[in-house]
Amino acid sequence: MHSYSSRNYRAPNRCHAVFYAAVFFFAIIAGKLFWLQILHADDYKNLAEEQNSRGVVLPAKRGNIYAKDYRTNELFPLAQNSTMYTIFADPFLISEGTEMAAAEMLLPLLLPQHSAFIIQQSVVGEVAENLEENEIEKEMKVETNLREESKNKLITQLATKNVVRRELHNISEEELKLVADAHLPGVVAEGGILTINPTLINNPEDVATKLATILESDYSEIYPLMFRKKVRYIRLAARVAPSIRDEILALGIRGIGAIPEYRRVYPEAALAAQVIGFLDHDEKGVYGIEGGLDKKIAGKDGLRKTQVDPFNRQITAGDVLINNAKDGDSLVLTIDRAIQEIVERELTRAVEFQRADSGQAIVMDPHTGAILALAHSPTFDPNMYGEVYTIEDLAQKEKTKKWVDADGNVHEDIEKWWETSAGEKTYTEWGVEYVIRAGYRFPVFTEYRDGKEFYKSIYANRLGEGVFTLKAATDPYEPGSVFKSIVMAAALDSGEVTPLTRSSYNGPVELDEVNYRTGKPIVIKNAQGKYHGQETMTEVIEHSSNIGMTFVAQKLGRATFYDYLRKFGFGERSEVEFEGEDAGLIENYTKWSKSELVTKAFGQGLTVNLFQMAAAYSALANGGLLMKPFIVDEEILSDGRRIKTEPETIRRVIDAETSRAITQMLVSSVKNGFAAPGGVDGYFIAGKTGTSQTYLRGKALSELGTTITAFGGYAPATNPKFVLLVKIDRPRVSEWGASVAAPVFQKIAEELLTNYFAIPPSE
Repeated sequence: MHSYSSRNYRAPNRCHAVFYAAVFFFAIIAGKLFWLQILHADDYKNLAEEQNSRGVVLPAKRGNIYAKDYRTNELFPLAQNSTMYTIFADPFLISEGTEMAAAEMLLPLLLPQHSAFIIQQSVVGEVAENLEENEIEKEMKVETNLREESKNKLITQLATKNVVRRELHNISEEELKLVADAHLPGVVAEGGILTINPTLINNPEDVATKLATILESDYSEIYPLMFRKKVRYIRLAARVAPSIRDEILALGIRGIGAIPEYRRVYPEAALAAQVIGFLDHDEKGVYGIEGGLDKKIAGKDGLRKTQVDPFNRQITAGDVLINNAKDGDSLVLTIDRAIQEIVERELTRAVEFQRADSGQAIVMDPHTGAILALAHSPTFDPNMYGEVYTIEDLAQKEKTKKWVDADGNVHEDIEKWWETSAGEKTYTEWGVEYVIRAGYRFPVFTEYRDGKEFYKSIYANRLGEGVFTLKAATDPYEPGSVFKSIVMAAALDSGEVTPLTRSSYNGPVELDEVNYRTGKPIVIKNAQGKYHGQETMTEVIEHSSNIGMTFVAQKLGRATFYDYLRKFGFGERSEVEFEGEDAGLIENYTKWSKSELVTKAFGQGLTVNLFQMAAAYSALANGGLLMKPFIVDEEILSDGRRIKTEPETIRRVIDAETSRAITQMLVSSVKNGFAAPGGVDGYFIAGKTGTSQTYLRGKALSELGTTITAFGGYAPATNPKFVLLVKIDRPRVSEWGASVAAPVFQKIAEELLTNYFAIPPSE
């Protein structure tokens, strides 16, 4: 009995043990399947796709950018594509042992610069009398070595089947130390880089888990790095000409292919360069339209993927996945090619004659907001944008009170030499050192060697990469007296004054406010110290009277003044199609002192950009409507559809009667006042001059080369075809808007009225 019950007792125990073992075994299998098929399904799916398919990027074609001649409706490409080719290799299609032969065939076509020694060999006899024999041999040896190095590199590329090592950058020193201390197989942390070698990793799950923990990264991002990846695409050469591409494909080398790439070219060279922008070395649009609307113009690359068998051969019956490239949209700008040429020509002449830092000009249709021209000087050629980085040595070899001029003469006293010659002078402004050379201002760059100043250099084009900037949008400035037109229009519209209202001031105005620097009362004076008695508001505009505008500002008051500034669009972006527009600065009226209320009336103590000024002047010209500036006239989609930009009225800022009144006052300013140099014989021109000061450490500067000069206006005054704003920065021949910017306005306006628009004289 006893033995039977023992056996009977042990039998169920063994059954239970087998049962629990089976459950445990199946639980492990289920857990592993859950881990593989649920948690890391995407990882293995991607890995399988990589192993069983190969793909080639199908590049999208970038859209063109056009200007227009509105008289003929003809389009002129400002940016377009030239088709070149990328030569690539699929190493898995190149049979082992044939890499050297393929490299020998490809090298002369891919790297013609390395086969120059062949040509040299053929002409040795012609130049032997001029070269030492050892020099010829040395050059031949260099060429041979270059060719061998290139060939060996090419052979390596053609033979590469897998990516063996992966590198992770931007890893902190602390993380690198933790990885090194963990002694993970196949993972090396040194030189600031984390290197992963999949061939040395036997347990990828464990290594990936530990590495993800140390780096505080997602496991799903680290795990795929643990596996070798087949290399199905190696770029051998870029921007290959179509004729060379044909020769390469004619070789019939299996695994060598070509795909088109589109090189950006700018047929009009420097015309509207800041408006257009360019593509950088990564083929990404930067600056101007190319940068601001890059996604729209660039399109989206496609992909062609095919299935392959375990031997890496394409499966004929397999799926072929083709995601076609979506070409970018083309843009027709509002820029008129003929007007742009006129404006750029006259602006460049003025900047060079005045030896100014720079200049900008904008022409706008006041009825629509369309920008007909937008010019900058100096400019650049976007086809060769790298040339802007060219520098010149200043010939100042060491820091000294002496100066060596361009002729090699040594000057002991720099300041005295500057006063008695047209040589060079250096000074520092806001931490940047500048030199005046031949009347131009250049930023200076100091090179150091062993901690000591070695030599100074300047950009050959004066601005370096600053020439890329669309200053009309990105560089706000104090507008000066050209702003008086806007303030006067506000005073007229609010009913505070009429064109015949007389100012109560006839001389300098002492404000009830003390200058904190001097401790003396603030006194408002006219710019050139001339006074004309108690002027009417029309005469205030004619004489550009600061004391007259003091009267206007005080009549308006802070709140009403500020309200009109905001209605005119100042202090907010115009939302024109460019990156980096600066809205300028208009402080809330509650922060204005008595003097700030006054100085804002003649364009000081606030900043604006050129688009805002052009839109505000358009409102004066068109009956009082603020139009949204725009530069894209039409969008041509990749499927051929065309989308026209419709003019957008933002709001009414003044009534039509105010518009007529301020226009008459601005016409009188050109006929009888300081703005006369901007007039065109036979035409009614509405215009206003402007000169504003620049500052150094809060102190206004007042010598040649320190002012911002401007002229704003429109014509014909009774039915304006265009608004034109001209701005020239830091002129050095004259310092006033009337003598610097007004003549530029006059020449452009005359050309547009008499030739382009062919408008008969109206006087």
